Amino acid sequence: MNPCRLLLVFFLLTGWIIPGAALGAEGPGVEILTIATPEGEAVLTSYLKMVFQELENRTGAAYRIVELPKKRCLLDANAGVYDGLAARIAGLERAGHPNLIQIKACHYRVQHIIFAETSELAGIDSLESLLEAAVQKGWMVGYLEGSKKAAELLQPLPNANKIALSMPEQAFFMLGGGRIQAYLGGPGIVNKALLKGLQQKHPYLQAIEPQFVVSESPLYPYLHKRHKDLAPVLEAALHAMEADGTLNKLLQELESMATPPPKENDF
Repeated sequence: MNPCRLLLVFFLLTGWIIPGAALGAEGPGVEILTIATPEGEAVLTSYLKMVFQELENRTGAAYRIVELPKKRCLLDANAGVYDGLAARIAGLERAGHPNLIQIKACHYRVQHIIFAETSELAGIDSLESLLEAAVQKGWMVGYLEGSKKAAELLQPLPNANKIALSMPEQAFFMLGGGRIQAYLGGPGIVNKALLKGLQQKHPYLQAIEPQFVVSESPLYPYLHKRHKDLAPVLEAALHAMEADGTLNKLLQELESMATPPPKENDF
């Protein structure tokens, strides 16, 4: 049996209780852990809330998810203003955020996708070819400020050819207005859902489409180090959720949420 699952069984059989959770999530005196996540990621945030609700049911700890600007989310969690992060890439503790403990159980794999007008990127089907064309043609590539993954992927591109944006809506409007020629957006599922919604209201955005996937990265929850005793419990519970199909079920629900309801004239 997987060691993490054995650990979970041990906790359940021995009656080991998470500090602060002995009275249950509804009882008095229970500490509620506030977990930060970037704002503007409605679909993914809904999924993360479902994941943490299931973790609450399985572990007895209580969680509350708050949405913040992406960069502030990370800095404040490391500073201990919040109790952890809902979903970020691996290795934050080695990248200048030593107070964060990674829960070594992936609960979502995020895609970063290039969005553009198809006619603009004709013949371009990889990040390498896009960056080369951007330099040659003087294109601008947008990405979200605070996204370490996007910044890393675009690192070879000169600063004159890239721009950090505050919100994905801004990127799509700039694409539609010709102010940027490509947008590297992640999480992909969030950006695709947002684009569909914007296209229903703004017909001039209809030519924008997801072009190709640049990367796929596993995401992990993080806890502030003051909650280090809870880390193995969360890890075991997430491994169990993967093994019994719960995460897959929640992901299927996520896919259905990512599709905007059809307009009346779509029938």
